[in-house]
Amino acid sequence: MEKEKAVCAKKEFFFRSAACPVAVRFVAPSAVAVHGHDLTDKMHFHDFAELVMILEGEALQIINEVAYPVSAGDVFVIQGQTTHSFVGRGSVSMVNIMFAKEHIPLPFDRMRELAGYNVLFELEPSLRTPENFRHRLHLGPAALAQGEALVRALDQALGEAPDVLVFFQLWSLILFLSRQSETRPASGELMEYIAKVISLMERKFSRNLSLGDLARSAAVSPNTLLRNFQKVTGKTPMEALCQIRLSHAEKLLLTTDLPVGTISVRCGFPDSNYFSRKFRSRYQLPPREFRRRGRIW
Repeated sequence: MEKEKAVCAKKEFFFRSAACPVAVRFVAPSAVAVHGHDLTDKMHFHDFAELVMILEGEALQIINEVAYPVSAGDVFVIQGQTTHSFVGRGSVSMVNIMFAKEHIPLPFDRMRELAGYNVLFELEPSLRTPENFRHRLHLGPAALAQGEALVRALDQALGEAPDVLVFFQLWSLILFLSRQSETRPASGELMEYIAKVISLMERKFSRNLSLGDLARSAAVSPNTLLRNFQKVTGKTPMEALCQIRLSHAEKLLLTTDLPVGTISVRCGFPDSNYFSRKFRSRYQLPPREFRRRGRIW
């Protein structure tokens, strides 16, 4: 049987404007398309993220040619450039929330302070396998009703409200789902404790954190954390921590007049010379020159 060619779902089909790249589409049980540009049962991809919430029924979600059973209460994220489709759309009711976060003026990097956000929006989607898919969020009836109410508020805001209110409603939904993900019973599994370590790094990056400190937060040995963190993220824990610190330093250089030495300390680099070397290695410019060029541009 010939493989189905994936169709590109273009952002202009869904978003009301380039300045507000957010959309909501409710999909009722039906064997045919229920809204314009409905590609639910067609293999497709797009260059924005899609948050899927299953409201009723059950079906198969095909993601990168792998079938994943889903049912009422399941919530998961499909990242950009990921091919996907639904099998059995006639037996499931769901809602898709589409957004291009790189074009939305919200502090998504701050959400990484929540372990639940790290699992739901970043780790599980990027590491998805049939085994890892069990880390998707599953909402009970009460929480699902709350989540649906937040989606409907977002949908209503998209009808006529200013962009800022749309962003507020999207933020409220993402925060609610992240907290729901975070408050699930602890299982001690790999993805869960990696998410907690990333959360600690984001919250405490200015502190003198060692590999031992990070391992203790995950209740594992330093060697276990080192091995598994690198397996999951492609970086060692200390490399990831350094990148987080440098990202915060970049923002302070461009948005404040603080001396470089002060920024260095605030971002977890007590030695400003070491900070300058690391910064130059990543950005190909020393901190002062980076600041000067950034403000000119």
